[in-house]
Amino acid sequence: MDLTSKYFNGIDWRYIDHSSGLEPMQSFAFDDTFSESVGNGASSNVVRTWIHQHTVILGIHDSRLPFLHEGIRYLTDVRGYNAIVRNSGGLGVVLDQGILNISLIFKGKNEVTIDEAFTVMYLLIAKMFEDEDVEIETHEIEQSYCPGKFDLSINGKKVCRYFTTSCTRWHSSTSVFMCRR
Repeated sequence: MDLTSKYFNGIDWRYIDHSSGLEPMQSFAFDDTFSESVGNGASSNVVRTWIHQHTVILGIHDSRLPFLHEGIRYLTDVRGYNAIVRNSGGLGVVLDQGILNISLIFKGKNEVTIDEAFTVMYLLIAKMFEDEDVEIETHEIEQSYCPGKFDLSINGKKVCRYFTTSCTRWHSSTSVFMCRR
């Protein structure tokens, strides 16, 4: 069975628009809650869009930096950013006006490979742009910020950095996150 049939044809998905009004930690709490609900069968699969203003989301790798606390104080006190450390992914992401985040949360934990999870996100993005005259590809964009084999490019320009390490699997569900400028 191809992945489009497995994940989209005749499969129920809930769409949740959180494009305004949430604090950054609330977004991750919602994803955790939806992951648990999807995993235990209480919810359909979820596509959630979210936007945050003037926020830096740091990853697990960033949390190990020697001057993390000083850096966060600089971001919050001097630059006026919100700054948090998320429980997934590798490197930091700046979120602001014009950056759309998408969370895909679907049933399956151990039977879903990371490559398959990322391909499902790619299929969603390709479907979103199917009426546009653009070429969408996934491959490593060398010399880009946080390169990985599932970088997403549109017409040769990297637009997403979600495909590197931001797949989490728990609660018998799989979550894939992306941010797009």
